[in-house]
Amino acid sequence: MRWIHLVALAVGVGGVGFVVLVLFPSMPALPTEQQGAMGGAVFGRFGPIAWTVMATLMISGILLTLTTTYTRVLIGKLVLVAVWSVPTRACFWA
Repeated sequence: MRWIHLVALAVGVGGVGFVVLVLFPSMPALPTEQQGAMGGAVFGRFGPIAWTVMATLMISGILLTLTTTYTRVLIGKLVLVAVWSVPTRACFWA
């Protein structure tokens, strides 16, 4: 899972790095009407990759977080507090 998370991160950082370090600096060299077409073409191809990267990072990050003992204990404590607070809230709102 960690490997999937790191590969997705590398793909995302590589894509953003290309846009910032290559695409944006090279845009002024093109005629104005071609700048929009070039940006649209690059973002049209990288957009689905970017959404996939973000989804993969979120899902793998959540799964990596849930695999630690600390997180399991924290979730257990939050569930206990939520269950305990239901009768308490009922008393205050009654």
